Amino acid sequence: MKQFIAMTFILLSLFSCSDGGEVLITKPDSKEVASLKIELQELETALADDLIMGNSTTDEVSNIKDYLLLIRVLSIRLNEHPTDKMATTELFKILKKIEAFPFTPRDAGLFENLIFRLRVTLATYSEIQGMDLAGLEWGLYIFKFARTLDPYKTIKKFEKSPIWKFGSGGGHNFAKVESRGALADSWLFTPVLNLKGSNKHKFVLTHTVRNPEWENFKVLISTDYLGDDPELATWDEINVKPTRGVARNQWVNLVTNSIDLSKYSGKEIVIGFKFMANEKSNSVWEILGLEIKGTGDAIGSTDLEISFETPSEGGE
Repeated sequence: MKQFIAMTFILLSLFSCSDGGEVLITKPDSKEVASLKIELQELETALADDLIMGNSTTDEVSNIKDYLLLIRVLSIRLNEHPTDKMATTELFKILKKIEAFPFTPRDAGLFENLIFRLRVTLATYSEIQGMDLAGLEWGLYIFKFARTLDPYKTIKKFEKSPIWKFGSGGGHNFAKVESRGALADSWLFTPVLNLKGSNKHKFVLTHTVRNPEWENFKVLISTDYLGDDPELATWDEINVKPTRGVARNQWVNLVTNSIDLSKYSGKEIVIGFKFMANEKSNSVWEILGLEIKGTGDAIGSTDLEISFETPSEGGE
């Protein structure tokens, strides 16, 4: 939410003229902006009266309200300054977020007109600016944990192995696993991610570590994992080890550089986080969130059905 508020103030400041800082809006609305404002007003009124999004969470409703506010600000900006490519870019990103939003079928129908008007507005101003919107990079898949690990799934290869669990602290939610001197082979899986409608994929991981053993912290990608024993699938490893060292016995927050995933464009993938440890380990790994950037459509997902069962003591 903070980034939306910050962007709103930045854009509003652009309307101010240099002599005294007064805001001057002089141009009449273009037909595209006028039609867009009508749709915005109807949705804003419906939200204020609790007539829509009744089955959505408080955070989801708040996000949509932020989107609508930014659409209004950005459309005003474009009406006044039709050549502003930054405003067009930001409006395009909001369109993509609304298109990928988990609306109920009823609410999705009520937002159809807004999406249509946004597309028309973007087509008009991108043509004026000579922009290729299809080539714009944006966050195709952004995930942060809410109240549980769901829809991410876990398995452990040993009965007494620690397993990934949901955690919260320091203002963050995360998936967490720690060794505590136990033999560990524990996996956390994303849903099946569909990269068929997008391109130029780049992966960014936000995580926290303590006493990491990087050879035992593995981020892996598979195009053939079906939920059974992960050792039966084919996995490619992503290097998330930082270039700088990590001090012992300290919590260290890390964000990876963008990692090229373009070889998986057009495919369905599962990302696995594999944590291993021995009885002498004392390491902790927390996954705060991940993002896949790229061009094209939002990355859809389907649940991964886990069929693997942890062997009981005395098994393999």
